[in-house]
Amino acid sequence: MRRATVLSVDDVHWADAESRTALSALVHRVEGMRVLVVTTERPLEASPLVVPATRTLELRPLSSH
Repeated sequence: MRRATVLSVDDVHWADAESRTALSALVHRVEGMRVLVVTTERPLEASPLVVPATRTLELRPLSSH
């Protein structure tokens, strides 16, 4: 049985430019492999991490506070 790998990276909006570039390169490298890369970021604090073959899910705030 082939197993999949999940890589979760939280708070990408705090990553420096070099780390964002490395993460982007990693996503490109694992394309076509059984790898799911999940990132979280606050879109208002940094430019979104954009790489081909990705899906963005924008979530509403949990509360109005």
